[in-house]
Amino acid sequence: MNRKDRGAVVGMVLGDGYIRTESAADKRAGRRVAPQLVMAHSASQKRYLQWKVGLLNRIFGGRATVRSHAYQGHAPKVQASKSNRYLRTLKGIMYQDGEKRITRQALDMLTVQGVAIWFMDDGSYRMNRRDDGSVSSVSLTLDVQRPREEAELVSDWFQERHGVRWKLARHKRTGLYSLRTNTQGARDLAALIGGELVPSMRYKIACIHQLNGQERPAPDKTCADCGKTFGALKAQGLCMKCYNDRYFRSKDQQTRTCAVCGQSKTGRFCGDRCTACYQRQRRVMR
Repeated sequence: MNRKDRGAVVGMVLGDGYIRTESAADKRAGRRVAPQLVMAHSASQKRYLQWKVGLLNRIFGGRATVRSHAYQGHAPKVQASKSNRYLRTLKGIMYQDGEKRITRQALDMLTVQGVAIWFMDDGSYRMNRRDDGSVSSVSLTLDVQRPREEAELVSDWFQERHGVRWKLARHKRTGLYSLRTNTQGARDLAALIGGELVPSMRYKIACIHQLNGQERPAPDKTCADCGKTFGALKAQGLCMKCYNDRYFRSKDQQTRTCAVCGQSKTGRFCGDRCTACYQRQRRVMR
């Protein structure tokens, strides 16, 4: 298997797919079951699943097909599975104690096509609109639903490998984290994976094209501090750098009480924690 094909399979496992091997009953009975990559989607994404099955048939050989399921009281679904002995090796890399994990080793196996598959599986978009209905900003979400340290690992990997910035978004109900971009991050991600998206799934980045078509050019301004000309209207007539510099200087001069160590300090805080306590907790989490 070449690197591109392996990256595509890893993208499927990181997304909606899962690897099924012997159950506890199979092991007790001494039955050896071929590992399977199982994928399920809503009926509206049948074309996308057929494309993935065709890709797996080319990589592993065989003639896997898509099956439709309709359960009473549930929306119709389509499902497919593919067997190959390599999946046992992949499960050893991507699963711990029977649960899927996101590891640096798995991320380093991803290719751009693998990232695109992952986003087509777990990605979504959001558009913010002005009063007249035009799009003012967009964001893309990768719904990984993982603990904070794994979500941070993914965020750091994207920044290091592809220059795409994400911020963490915590789900109140589960306490798990997903990743969300700002407008620039959405454009960077769309530029990275746009050429790899299946036609039926391109709607997930269509918001970028809509934004570009409706974007209003900002008037040129001159920064009151550095004198640089910038194309945006910022508070106090400052460019982003000078505005942030003023903001953080004002924060550095404030005296606040750390919620962890209880000491009153000046300088930057991370939420309600001083920088030293924040960094100490990060080291413990790692």
